Amino acid sequence: MITNPTGIDIYIQNLQTQFLANLFTGKLYSSNGRAFLNERNGLLPEVYLGSGEYGDVFTDDAHYDAISFFVVSPSQEFDYQYSTANVSIYFFVNLSTLFSYTHRAVEEVHLLVLKEINKTNIWKVLRLVTSRDAIKDFAISKPELLDMQPYYCFKFECSINYKLSSHKSCI
Repeated sequence: MITNPTGIDIYIQNLQTQFLANLFTGKLYSSNGRAFLNERNGLLPEVYLGSGEYGDVFTDDAHYDAISFFVVSPSQEFDYQYSTANVSIYFFVNLSTLFSYTHRAVEEVHLLVLKEINKTNIWKVLRLVTSRDAIKDFAISKPELLDMQPYYCFKFECSINYKLSSHKSCI
């Protein structure tokens, strides 16, 4: 977590905290904040660790029941004190450890996440992208393994219109 988030990072961190509190409780869940798409023989989502270091969001992914992270579009619109940005929220889950169903519980996980996003009055879900289409821009070796039972990947493409502020205490 960022110590003193500003701008869009305030809203990302608020939703990340909500996810940690309410999604996949009792499961091994790695809820990351903003990831940056860095060039590593193709684009790879990485979180900033500090001191100029980045970490791959997929490190130790086999140890988790679920992983999530946010990617902010490289362009934003500004109107006086507000900004509008498109943000994709990615999820990589092990359906078998999250649910005890005998079927592939993709709709259940979609609804669970959508319910949390919709609790806010600031995030607007634009579309759901599933399977390999969700990760087609990433340089991931063997992407098919991220979308074969029990594993599943998806993203919610969202829009957020937020008040510009310099510090968390400003909102």
